[in-house]
Parts: sequence; C-alpha cells; structure tokens
Amino acid sequence: MSTQYLQVPGEGRKSAMEWRARLHAARSESEVLAIASEFVASLTAIEWDLLGKAPTAAGFGNGAQLGAFSVDVVRRAAEADRHAELLLAAMVSFFTDASAQLAFLGNPRNRAQPSLRDA
Repeated sequence: MSTQYLQVPGEGRKSAMEWRARLHAARSESEVLAIASEFVASLTAIEWDLLGKAPTAAGFGNGAQLGAFSVDVVRRAAEADRHAELLLAAMVSFFTDASAQLAFLGNPRNRAQPSLRDA
C-alpha cells in the first residue's frame, strides 16, 4: 500500500493525485467535507480493522468534526504497529491536505483563488 493516501493499484480506487486534485478544486467547506467523507467511506473493512476503529458512516458535518477525526488519526499513527503504519501515514497525508484547504477557504482573501496550490 502506498503512503500517498490509499492508492492500491488494481482495486479501482482513486489515486493520491485524484484525491489531492479534488481537495484543491473544492470551493467551499461543504465540498471539502463531502470529499473527506467519501475518502473515509472508501476504507475497506480490513483497513478499519487495522485502525482498530469502527467505521464512521455519518461523514463530517463541519470542520471541527474533520479536525477531531484528523487528531485521532495522528494519535493512532503515533501508536501504530507496523501493519497499520502505511495506512495511517496515508490518512495523515490526506487529512493534512483537507485541513489546509479548509483553512485556505476560511480566509476571505482566498475565496476568489482557484485552489490552495494556485495561491
């Protein structure tokens, strides 16, 4: 498994670049939250088992929920055994990008900009 999000060749999953492009193209908090919810929903039962956490089906209703989930992922990464390290590294990378895009969109001066990476 790649450390760049959850790109697993041959499984029909989005690549790290596809997830990143979608996050950076988001124009609102609700778009970022929807993308993050879809990302979490894409986790397999095996991945949830590695995380030692029950699936989160409800998604993210606001940036605070995304932030809390992100902090939990980072905490789990710090405590991870070697089997979960790659999955957690991928998740930390994704949620870092999602949080950065939310921060970018939260600044009124940046709302007219096309994406975080173009600013």
